[in-house]
Amino acid sequence: MKLLWLISLLLISPSTWAYYSLMDTAELIEEGKYNANVETQFITDGEDGMNLLGRFDSRLSDETSYRIEGGFGVVDFNISGFFKWAPIPDTNKQPALSVAGGVSIARYEFGKESANDLSLRAHPIISKRFTSDFGVITPYGGIPLGLRTVEGDTDLVAQLTIGTRIDPRRFDNISFMAELGFDLSEAFTYLSLGMNLSIDPNKGIEFR
Repeated sequence: MKLLWLISLLLISPSTWAYYSLMDTAELIEEGKYNANVETQFITDGEDGMNLLGRFDSRLSDETSYRIEGGFGVVDFNISGFFKWAPIPDTNKQPALSVAGGVSIARYEFGKESANDLSLRAHPIISKRFTSDFGVITPYGGIPLGLRTVEGDTDLVAQLTIGTRIDPRRFDNISFMAELGFDLSEAFTYLSLGMNLSIDPNKGIEFR
């Protein structure tokens, strides 16, 4: 019976392992500040649904930062930690390039059964800033990859992700993000909308 449940779980998993997203450009956050992000993720294929996620980013050095992430929804809960390396900055002649690596842990329930998901993640990202009268617009793209283990079964997850970050001129520390994810292997498609709040530790949380 347990074997039949596990097989059915794996068959429907492409539409239910629903929390992988980037919500990030290839650049690092501003030095001396923190970044908080909230995201609403809408799953658009299979067993559609919604996830709510929150993230916290902090700078480590000129080329590195870390991120802590948590969420719930279609997924009962997930907790992730990432280390980001950004060796190539955005300049007039080139886009920014970075890669984030980390670990995520999640739990799912299907009727009376539950499953734990342990994933090793790698997120290569490319982005480019553009300045307009409205503000700064930063399109980005990436191919999030994951080596996922569920109840002893391991598979490779891959997506194509494209998105845009918008920093309106009217706000000093608030920006907005929109993102689309497409299934490449054992994944799902989704639409995500998010908001970032840049936090100066010397001033605290301010919405302006």
